Amino acid sequence: MVALLTGGFYVYWQEQSRNSLAIAILNDVNALKSQAKYEECITTANTVARDASIYADTQIILNQCRLERAKQLAAAQKFDAALASIKQIPVNSSVYNKSQKLAGQWSEQIITQATPRYQKGDFKAAIALLEAIPPISPTQSKAQTLAVTWKKDWQTAETQFNA
Repeated sequence: MVALLTGGFYVYWQEQSRNSLAIAILNDVNALKSQAKYEECITTANTVARDASIYADTQIILNQCRLERAKQLAAAQKFDAALASIKQIPVNSSVYNKSQKLAGQWSEQIITQATPRYQKGDFKAAIALLEAIPPISPTQSKAQTLAVTWKKDWQTAETQFNA
């Protein structure tokens, strides 16, 4: 009987320890978000196991941090990295619609950045920028059309140059 009680208490104690640790992680993730330490927020939130009691709550904050990190990257003119960050936001997230609106805006900015690179002869960099535009972006078809046109024009120019 004593062994049964002791075993039961041990299981209870382990569960309480896991819950305390989970709550501490959730508090850390919240604090990192509040401090605008979005990269750390993302890293910490990604350590939470799917079966953890705080998983759903952590995912909400994680996606908010992904969006805010993407905004920081876009503010630094790193639109391709910003798009890569928001590609991680799932459709069922509360920030998904906002992230898609921003993806459209940033995709336009990528096209704006790619065009002068192409015009200056930096063909590979221009195409790489266009390829950073995600398929879900409303400007994807425009980017694909530009890429095809630029590739054809570049091949024609190379052919004429080598002739």
